[in-house]
Amino acid sequence: MTIKHSDTPEYKVACCDLRITVDCDKDYKPVRVRIQPNKEGGCIANQDGLCHVVTALLECGKITEAEEALRGIKCGACISKKAKLKNKGRDDEAKEYCDSCAAAVHKALKDVPVRLKERDEKKEEKK
Repeated sequence: MTIKHSDTPEYKVACCDLRITVDCDKDYKPVRVRIQPNKEGGCIANQDGLCHVVTALLECGKITEAEEALRGIKCGACISKKAKLKNKGRDDEAKEYCDSCAAAVHKALKDVPVRLKERDEKKEEKK
């Protein structure tokens, strides 16, 4: 596995902000995922397990399977946080939160390869 591209966006969940690194190969296919929570923490064991399983799938070329496994997973704390913000009329802020750590990883797997490819295409245009 050769890592050619990498990006680390930040996603909000109820218990912390997650910096999710997605490493991609030369074709912008994800091959590894790592989560680094901010100082507030979150459930490190859950996040580590999630990364190990997703990375194992990615290393086997099962990107679609990894994405499908993560789709729709909801955390009670995240859903509650979003509902409380909406009840306070803070809908825009509520939209910033993912439904779970798994949902944040799913979003990163979808977003990062596109963003990396667009970034590299812009670099090429400038040359």
